[in-house]
Amino acid sequence: VIGTNSPIFIFSLALTKFKKFKDKIKNINTPLLIMHAKGDTIVPFWMGEKMYELANEPKMNYFIDENEHLVTYDDELMKKMDNFYKLIGGNE
Repeated sequence: VIGTNSPIFIFSLALTKFKKFKDKIKNINTPLLIMHAKGDTIVPFWMGEKMYELANEPKMNYFIDENEHLVTYDDELMKKMDNFYKLIGGNE
């Protein structure tokens, strides 16, 4: 029996959710920011790349090399968030 903490179970769950979401992302017509870490051990990085590829414009990504499942709060992230905020019509 595969437990819920098993990497196989977690990957299977991520893949199931990915299959459902990849068809829905094409219907999103608002600005989208997709963030993902290449070192993610829970959701494979290719899933984030594919979501970005399938997303409608306007879109932005924040793909980083380090980290696992969580993205580190730093100056680079804040610049990306500021740019996204401007994209969606936020005040400067």
